[in-house]
Amino acid sequence: MSISPQRRASLDDDGADNAAPATHDFAVVYQREKPRLLRYFLQKLGNRADADEMAQEVMTRFLGASPAIAVATPRAYITRIATNMLRDRAERGSTRLSQLSVSLDEGLHKSNGIDP
Repeated sequence: MSISPQRRASLDDDGADNAAPATHDFAVVYQREKPRLLRYFLQKLGNRADADEMAQEVMTRFLGASPAIAVATPRAYITRIATNMLRDRAERGSTRLSQLSVSLDEGLHKSNGIDP
């Protein structure tokens, strides 16, 4: 799955070079990518607390995965994690909504016992 040009533009709006050395220092990557992730999630979610939580989770997942695999481009990998997390969040939200919703017929039968 590829990232749309519009989404890529919103993620890469700082004009930084996407290429990074194969050996990267997490602190450097964190300092460079966390503000970008915050902007991205804030734009998508509209809530600073949720944006901060999601950005932190992305960096945690990146840290957990990066020692086990060789990440040539940390920015691309982090972008993929962020995109997947937003998609997962949207899917969970729609599932919760469907579990909370009650069909119209079922709601009518549970009324005050008044038969119309």
